[in-house]
Amino acid sequence: MYSKTEKLGTKTYRGQKQIVVDVLLAAESLLTREEIAARAEAAGYAKLMNDWALKKVGVRGSVGYHLRELIELGQVREDDPAIRAEPTEKTDNEKAFNHARRTDEMPTDLSDTDILDIALKHYGYGRWDAPYWFIGPEPGRDNPEDDLGARCKAWIELDRRDLVDCKKHHFGFGETRWHREVPPPATQATWRQLIRFLLAYRHGKEPRLDNIRSYQQNCWGMENGETCIIELSSLAAPRLDAPGPHGLFREQRIEEIRKKIQQHRPKLVLTYGLSHTQHFQEIVGCGLEPGIPVKISSTCFVHTPAPTARGFGKVYWLELAERLRNRSCS
Repeated sequence: MYSKTEKLGTKTYRGQKQIVVDVLLAAESLLTREEIAARAEAAGYAKLMNDWALKKVGVRGSVGYHLRELIELGQVREDDPAIRAEPTEKTDNEKAFNHARRTDEMPTDLSDTDILDIALKHYGYGRWDAPYWFIGPEPGRDNPEDDLGARCKAWIELDRRDLVDCKKHHFGFGETRWHREVPPPATQATWRQLIRFLLAYRHGKEPRLDNIRSYQQNCWGMENGETCIIELSSLAAPRLDAPGPHGLFREQRIEEIRKKIQQHRPKLVLTYGLSHTQHFQEIVGCGLEPGIPVKISSTCFVHTPAPTARGFGKVYWLELAERLRNRSCS
């Protein structure tokens, strides 16, 4: 059974967590998780869940996650010890992942805990205090030998940090094309345009391909570099519509990214992927139009199509860089 403490209601949350808080604030007696989930669902909770989470985890499992967070914050109490023995949401998620493994080719040589850990905690590459941020939907993987299991193991070897070094992580799971010394590395399709934009934005002129290649090899997403390269989902997929739990922990990750931006106040944040505009607007806190910069405090935000989208080649990214320089975003 769950009950509120005097601390509940002292902080306002967004989305799902606030619905759970509202249910508990309105309660006049102890509630079971099932009762909380039922009242949350009546308040529109399910509408805030993505299809995968709704089908595989459900309202009850999602509510359980927020209850545990509120317990850790001292805003909610678990008043019946028997309830503590019931399955936690991690168990619910583990069951969902077992199903995903059977249907979506999730890795089978790692524990569900490890995969859930990287899904929640790993954001990408570089430094949080970097001046230039790039936020995408999720990492891509176009190499058949590049699988989630190898990526996860390499991340574990790097101490499970929220941000790791791009080169070290890629070498760790056997992907050397983008950082090798000999022969010179190829330029990765998504990174190529983003680096082209960044160098043009910083220097006011079109970079040569060799400049882009060198920056990718030695600076892009490095732990001692000037970029923060992160994703809404850390689970790499060969394409956006590929099967898999793309939205896992999305709400929590969006909230964490918002906090990091407020804490570090980067000079520039570029978000890309038009199908995820709503999620990026939640991060920024206002509407976004593709290619139109928005200045909030000292940070310039700009939203764009995916760098690999048709019709948005080199000229688009160079013109975007010039537009931001001319609008006092440099």
